[in-house]
Order: sequence, then structure tokens, then C-alpha cells
Amino acid sequence: MPNASAKGLGFLALIALACGSLLATTEHFTAERIAANKHAHELQQIAELIGMQPATEPNWQAGVWQLCNGIDLIKAQSAGYGGPILALVARRDGKLQGLRVTMHQETPGIADFVAQPNDPWRRGLRQRDAQTLATVDTVSGATVTSKALLGLVERALVHDVKRKACDP
Repeated sequence: MPNASAKGLGFLALIALACGSLLATTEHFTAERIAANKHAHELQQIAELIGMQPATEPNWQAGVWQLCNGIDLIKAQSAGYGGPILALVARRDGKLQGLRVTMHQETPGIADFVAQPNDPWRRGLRQRDAQTLATVDTVSGATVTSKALLGLVERALVHDVKRKACDP
């Protein structure tokens, strides 16, 4: 007759197997919907960033999507205080047109400006080129975060991409 501890371990293994199966089944049935929601969210962020719904599906090539209106959208990343900061940067003629932070782990309350496109500090970055970004002061109390965001934007603005002919 098995002892109580062996019965307990067997029962625990059975519960773990049931939970694993349930998670795998849930992932299988929700993966397509999750992917569609992520895509819709990306399109919404792009529309907010460029001020209109894009006419075509995103055509990312090495993290850059060239729009027919002369704007380059660039996927950018930088190491912030709390972890990586991911963003979409819109530039035209070497100047910042807009910035959307798509993911960050910065300290709530201190670095709220990171996710707020209309924050006064963030608005002050618009229409700047890489050279004039060097004159922007960091945010007091969030120096590492603001330097990370400035570096991210600067690298995106100087990212060398040859403009291609556009098919509307």
C-alpha cells in the first residue's frame, strides 16, 4: 500500500498536468485573437502618431517603414532605468515629427511623462533634429529615463535609410 506522501505527490503531479493542459489549450484557442489585437493596437498607435490611418499595411524593413508622405517610422529601443524602452519614432527631413512609447517599465509617478505624448517635456522634442536634442535638459528626478528617451530619439533621427520611390 503506497504511503501518504507518495499519494500526495501523485495528486500534485495530476493537478500540474491538468493545469498545463488547460494553459496549452487556452493558448491554442486565443493565439490568433491575441495576434490580431496586437496588430490592431500597433495600427492605432501608428494612426495616432502620424495623425491619420495608414493607407496600407505596415511594411517594416529593418525596423523602418517609409510612408508616401515623406515620414519614416522607426522602431527604436533604449535601456531605461527600469528596463528597456520601446518606441515608434516618426521623422521627416531629419526632424522629430512624433514619438510613441510602446513599452516601458519605468517608475510610475516619476517617469509618467514617458507614456504621455502631450507631456510638456515630450512636446518640446517635436521638430528638433539630432543636434538640437543635445540642448534639451533632462527631467529632474528621472534623469536616466529622460536620457534614455533622448538617446532613443537621437539614434532614430540619424538612422541612415535611403528613401525609396513610393507607390501610393
